[in-house]
Amino acid sequence: MGRGRRGLFALIVLGILLPGVILAVFGFRSLRQDRLLAERQTRDALQSSVEVAAREVTRELARWQEWDEPTSATLTLTPGASVLSARGLLCLPGTVSEPHLDANARRAEEAELRQRDFAKALQLYEAALREASPEARAALLLRIARTAKKAGDLERARRAWRQIVSLPTSPAAAPAWLELVESGAVPALDFYRELIAGHFPLVRESYSFYSGRVRELIGEAGVAEYRELERRRTALTLASEAFLAAPRRNPTPGFIAFWEAGRAILLPEDALRARLTKAAQSGPGTAITLRARQSASMDLSASRPLDDPQLPWQLEAAPHDPAALERSLRNRETLFLGGLGLVMAVLLSGVCLTARAVRRESEFARLQSDFVATVSHEFRSPLTGIRQLAELLDSGIVKAEERRQEYFGLILKESDRLAHLVENLLDFSRLEAGRKQYSMDRIDSSAWLEGTAAAVRNSRLCAEIPAGLPAVRGDRDSLASAVANLMDNALKYSPPESSVRLAAHSGSGKLSISVSDHGPGIALEEQSRIFEKFYRSGGELSRQVKGAGIGLSLVKRIVEDHGGNVSVFSQPGEGSTFTIDLKVIGDQPS
Repeated sequence: MGRGRRGLFALIVLGILLPGVILAVFGFRSLRQDRLLAERQTRDALQSSVEVAAREVTRELARWQEWDEPTSATLTLTPGASVLSARGLLCLPGTVSEPHLDANARRAEEAELRQRDFAKALQLYEAALREASPEARAALLLRIARTAKKAGDLERARRAWRQIVSLPTSPAAAPAWLELVESGAVPALDFYRELIAGHFPLVRESYSFYSGRVRELIGEAGVAEYRELERRRTALTLASEAFLAAPRRNPTPGFIAFWEAGRAILLPEDALRARLTKAAQSGPGTAITLRARQSASMDLSASRPLDDPQLPWQLEAAPHDPAALERSLRNRETLFLGGLGLVMAVLLSGVCLTARAVRRESEFARLQSDFVATVSHEFRSPLTGIRQLAELLDSGIVKAEERRQEYFGLILKESDRLAHLVENLLDFSRLEAGRKQYSMDRIDSSAWLEGTAAAVRNSRLCAEIPAGLPAVRGDRDSLASAVANLMDNALKYSPPESSVRLAAHSGSGKLSISVSDHGPGIALEEQSRIFEKFYRSGGELSRQVKGAGIGLSLVKRIVEDHGGNVSVFSQPGEGSTFTIDLKVIGDQPS
């Protein structure tokens, strides 16, 4: 390219690129301003959302008396801060008072424990039971069951234990359950479920005794699925005890307490956090979360501490989809740069396509040149041999009849080779032009393959064609040409003293025709390319053995046109086997 052309080219490039660069600079500055404005608007909206969420959280905290969390504990307190009742705990903090028993009950205990007159004791216990208050009935029934068990009346004892279990919650229910479990009347796992549900007003030592006893009966493996629930309820119980000892917002790590005169609620931090997060949600486009105080905030967010300074969280508002703003800005950049990018893409695509087309044309021209040269050499070799042998015979120099017959055979062999080359070229030309016409007939496979092998007229070919092979439907000459090409390649590429094997067998509705040789084999990376037209292997033997590079491509095309397929199995140094698979038609008429 001359200096003037280079200058003109540079001027054109500058004239195209400079306006694009200027437009891109101003566009990016505009997009930067848009980004800052959008972020400012987003932060203002998030700050408004977090203020609304703070008001909702404050309102929710004011309704703590209405909460009914399944993982919480609710305590009813006396004016002296002792526990009247507790829900959600494994055991009661403090002590459990025994109900008052009348004189009959005391006389019954005297008869049972000192006099060991169990019949009299039972009679007195029954009399006391008829006059007992509801609070004392469970204690009396427990004594009746104990006395009946001592007297050997297990059935009466079980009835008393069952009566205790059916009564409203009582400290006597736990020993009654245990007696029923140990007597085999109820499953031990049912008792364990009742224990960890907190249905018995027990002190901690009593709960530990009954829990340990039932685990001994069941085994740790039998209660494994309930141990986590028991662990959480145990922690809640310990937190309640700590709160009663010194009321404060965080009685133990992980638990929060709310209280007023006569009532208190304790619940895990996770449960409270989930409740407050749910109450704080203010809109579909904003995600409100509770984060630890003084924790690092997200890049695009707004935060605010809770009004209750004793709670360990702050509110943070962030977009549900933080990438939405980025996507919006990216879309603007895409629209702005789309035109410039499209022009550049078209120019680059044109250059790439032109370079690719030139490269392909150059490669194809080289292949065609190599093909013409190879075909010319292939034609020249048999023609030269035929001419030389004919001249010798015509001159009369060769007198011996045996030598003359040998020369006639060589002329015939070279003529067959020339005819094979011409036929391959004609078939290749017809197939490439789409003018190849097949005469589809019923083919007797055994006779056809034997005739194809005989036409080769080479003593190195060993044909193993069994009789009675199923028939196939196809063009006899075209399929014979495909098999002949495989045999010709095998004879050319295998050592002169080695044999080439043609075999056939049928099965699974197909006829398999294989040609095996003892040649150098084909490398694995080349096996996928040998069926391409004009392709020849790069080995030393391939350079010594002449060929046009169209034989295997013809085989593949002919076989696939007949609904079959051709494959190769080869290992370097161990020869190759090419296999043609064709569909059989059995005894169906053609």
